[in-house]
Amino acid sequence: MYYAGVKSVKLLKFVFSVVNEKTCRINLRRGNEEKSKRKGRGRNLSLWEEYLLVLVRNRRGTDLKMIADLFGTCISNASNVYITWN
Repeated sequence: MYYAGVKSVKLLKFVFSVVNEKTCRINLRRGNEEKSKRKGRGRNLSLWEEYLLVLVRNRRGTDLKMIADLFGTCISNASNVYITWN
């Protein structure tokens, strides 16, 4: 909980349940590509993991390489998640 800046798991889950209603409809940023040309794997992190990624990065101020390593994704995906959620 320390790394996310939240005092309890219950509060963390409550806030996620509130934002989850909106986040299930957002699309990750993919640069300047047109939507019709987009191909690829899509999301490789769950919405819960994306939520935690953003909280940890905001709280700790760590660089994207470390965040990507912690969450088992590439730097560009971590960056896209962070930009989308912020």
